Amino acid sequence: MRNRRGYAAAVLAVLGSAAVLMLAAGCAGSGDVEKAAQKGVEASESADHERFLPIWSLSDLDEMESFSSDQKIVGTHYFYWYDWPHRHFFDDAAHKDDALQDHFVDPESVSHRSSAWHEGELSDCADAGIDFILPVYWGVVDNYFKPDVAFSVEGLGPLQAAIEARSRAGLPSPKIGLFYDTTTLLPAVRGERRRSGGGAAEKYDLRTDEGKELFYRTIRDFFCQIHPRHWAAVDGRPLVVLYGSGFAKKHDQSTIDTVYERFQQDFHGIEPFIIKDQSWGFRADAVTSWGAALSGPRIFDRVAQVGPGYNDTAVPGRSTPIREREEGNFYRWGWNQVLSSDARIVLIETWNEMHEGTEICESVEYGRKYIELTRRCVDLWKSGAGSEDEIELQNPDPVPRPPSEVGSRYRDR
Repeated sequence: MRNRRGYAAAVLAVLGSAAVLMLAAGCAGSGDVEKAAQKGVEASESADHERFLPIWSLSDLDEMESFSSDQKIVGTHYFYWYDWPHRHFFDDAAHKDDALQDHFVDPESVSHRSSAWHEGELSDCADAGIDFILPVYWGVVDNYFKPDVAFSVEGLGPLQAAIEARSRAGLPSPKIGLFYDTTTLLPAVRGERRRSGGGAAEKYDLRTDEGKELFYRTIRDFFCQIHPRHWAAVDGRPLVVLYGSGFAKKHDQSTIDTVYERFQQDFHGIEPFIIKDQSWGFRADAVTSWGAALSGPRIFDRVAQVGPGYNDTAVPGRSTPIREREEGNFYRWGWNQVLSSDARIVLIETWNEMHEGTEICESVEYGRKYIELTRRCVDLWKSGAGSEDEIELQNPDPVPRPPSEVGSRYRDR
């Protein structure tokens, strides 16, 4: 990995409904990012006045490290929306209706606010051979502290504090890239009531100035909250992975060109490295596609995506087929295809999405099986070795499950 110079200090202030980014090369010193990260988000007595910390200076970019484009690197989607028992554990206020398909070993310790929880996950990521994590970011521009999405900004400070603590102890941690969950483009998620002439919810058109601003600011604001020394970067370019395009009304090449141009303006000449979902029609640096955990590996020229299986039976109102894990064979079968590919980046879907049962983290159901299996597959891939053996799946296709009306009231939410 190598270093890259140049950055401007960033102060992201949310004042009323306007998010303001101030770039000033002479602002503050390098500071103690851990102390600032532990402090997290500073809020005034007014609910309309909230401010992000930490702040860093121009010289801090000297600490940014980068993977090279010819390296083989592995990342995973890191879901940090959990906060026991209130967020993403139960579907009811009484905390009786289990929301999860698979389960954390020590759920009471799980919270995006807890550096200790993040430390444990980072340690396991390192054990699994993970080079970078992709926090699944639900930051809503101009409404960051909306209760159901506030975790996105509140959790990034404790995550970085955990990395700092491990660094002081001489322990490695994965770098941090952005998984832009584009679900946040939906007006309903943003807390807005945009209506078209026909009364239907109006999605944002990312060809317009308004749409481009919203799309870009989500990316910009994420990296303003992450210290450059923690960025996952490829050839000196911070890593961005985009979820599907269906949450926007329309887009074109100018949508992403604006991101590249404005990021360079705001981040002192640095350009992002963008991996797009296949559904986006514009050109980017690389391509991937969501759905590997259910449908099998998605392999492109530069990126491959794999997953261990899928079961969202616990999610109300769904009837998605089930992808059986087959004692790890489905996951190994996917990795075997990666081993014979030319991919340089592997994305594992997912580290800890417990609602849909796609996790490879430690769980009640599987223990550390998938951490150990991941490490074995990563080591094989990076060594250039071929697959260990051929695998024949018992169920080559996902297994359908009968329709159910249970939870039907959730379907249109």
